[in-house]
Amino acid sequence: GITTTAGTASNVLKQAGGTYWGVQGNTAPSAGYIGEQLITTVTSGAAVTMTTSATVYNIGIVNLTAGCWDVSGCIIINGTVQTLNQAGISTATNTLGTLGLSCGSTTATAGASAPVGVQTPIFRVNLASTTSYYINAASTFGGSATGYGTIRAVRVA
Repeated sequence: GITTTAGTASNVLKQAGGTYWGVQGNTAPSAGYIGEQLITTVTSGAAVTMTTSATVYNIGIVNLTAGCWDVSGCIIINGTVQTLNQAGISTATNTLGTLGLSCGSTTATAGASAPVGVQTPIFRVNLASTTSYYINAASTFGGSATGYGTIRAVRVA
């Protein structure tokens, strides 16, 4: 079973196989604790201008410290005459899916701008040292486009 030992601001969870730092209650876990969240959001007001159709653009970044993390993201592309929108999380800027985890959606808009969202899958990374993760987006469009969204990481171990 799991036992907890009270600490000053958190609890230590002990279970066969290890001791885990966590927080019991309604406060956000501190850095280094299970449940810690790192979130980067680029709002529509600060959207990245995508000047060239079918080109990958960096939208946001999180820098993850050593540990085990679940990483996911969502991109919204607002553009004219979109036919393919893609989002991916990568360790390289302006690259879709170096981790093999990119996804896309298709849409047809007739002239006017229309926002289209693309969600990435959640995937787990185990890190020995600090590593940057980027959420990147590409759109095939006929006029102009901008991209904005969020990349989110949750420490799971």
